Amino acid sequence: KVKPECIATAPQALSVSKRSISTLIKNQGLGDLYKMKLIADRDRFQYRLAFIEDDFEHEALEPFDTKYMKALFKYAFSLGQVGYQWRKSPSLD
Repeated sequence: KVKPECIATAPQALSVSKRSISTLIKNQGLGDLYKMKLIADRDRFQYRLAFIEDDFEHEALEPFDTKYMKALFKYAFSLGQVGYQWRKSPSLD
């Protein structure tokens, strides 16, 4: 998902640290999407992006949660079957 997610965090150093690192990783990934968009525009390539929309509500309960992965695959496959509308920018506008 590229949209910011509001998640309550316990006011403890470990919880805040975990959430901070998670947020940092997500934002670095979003920055990479913008960088790829700029490079594609510069080099006159079409930029197309697919990402997980807000309607996917499953949560991974562990790093390699196979139940979550199967649900995610099913979700993405169903979007592909109906003709996914590719994004032309990482912007959520």
